[in-house]
Amino acid sequence: MASDCSNMTTMTVLLGTNGTGKTTATKDIARMSGQRVLVVTPDDREWTEYPLTELRNGHSEDFQYTGIRRHIWNDKHTLKMLQYFQNGIIILDDCRAYLRATTADEIRQLLIRRRQRNVHIMVSGHGFTEVPPVFFTFATDFILFLTRDNIKRRESCIRNFEAVQKKQEEVNAIAKGLLPHPKSYPDKSMAGRRVEDIHYYDHIANE
Repeated sequence: MASDCSNMTTMTVLLGTNGTGKTTATKDIARMSGQRVLVVTPDDREWTEYPLTELRNGHSEDFQYTGIRRHIWNDKHTLKMLQYFQNGIIILDDCRAYLRATTADEIRQLLIRRRQRNVHIMVSGHGFTEVPPVFFTFATDFILFLTRDNIKRRESCIRNFEAVQKKQEEVNAIAKGLLPHPKSYPDKSMAGRRVEDIHYYDHIANE
């Protein structure tokens, strides 16, 4: 994800099974961005170190803040309110818990208009089948941890499917200790070695 808002807004899909470190990585991205960030969560158990916003006013004044805020998904109004967000990052954390097929058209409008509103969007899930297909259609980037589901079930909606599939297979193999970590890996104790590492991840641009 870009470190500053620009016309090249991103739509990032972050995937990983339980315990891989998705939330930690997402929080690092949010903190280091220096931007206005709104994190949408399914419940009140995550991101509790950040202030809660209800998004009930129905206009852009809900988003006149700096830093990071969290919002607990509400079926009645959250997606409608997100249309007013601009100049920052929206993170849809553990999205399968609240996004359903019936919201696909509204989500599509949010994704289409992100450039006009200068909004980066990140969506996270436990695997490829845990994220609604519409996000893959617009994805510009993938951040991939270990996953255990079948990526081929999303083949029809991932633009650069073969490259993404290859990268996911590589990440899974390294995380399981079946392939060596890259020699450039920041943790030099693991670089070049076959070591099981559930927290291993990699990035691929969806070009």
